[in-house]
Amino acid sequence: MSDSAAEFIERGQQAAMKGDWKAAATAWIAGSNAGSLESANLVLTTIPLKTQADDGDADSQALLAGALLDFVDDSGLPMALTSATAAARAGHPTAQRALGVMYRTGRGVEGTRTKPRCSSQRLSGPVTHTPLSTWRACTSQAMPR
Repeated sequence: MSDSAAEFIERGQQAAMKGDWKAAATAWIAGSNAGSLESANLVLTTIPLKTQADDGDADSQALLAGALLDFVDDSGLPMALTSATAAARAGHPTAQRALGVMYRTGRGVEGTRTKPRCSSQRLSGPVTHTPLSTWRACTSQAMPR
């Protein structure tokens, strides 16, 4: 494990001891991105994100959606979709991106996907930037209400 992953684990543990679960989750997700399986396990087993997400906290909803997408098999996709959708509607940019990726790839949204209104705007190559207003217009019919 790299030093940076160990630092993220420590940072997350310090935040958790203070009860700052959002900071703990953010640190442990960064640790998992740095290659730490321990960090990924801490995100899934230690943090009460679900409770905070159910209480309507958009940051927790976005973190929960990201954790489910990154660390859980496809059985977590319905909850990831619900959490990402709620946080995206609250204006959370990370959740908007996660939800957009879910719709773009079809991951977790197969049964609710419809043809976007702006299909003529689809690019044949990689998408480097799509203005949020275009994304909202393209997905407004596909998003579950």
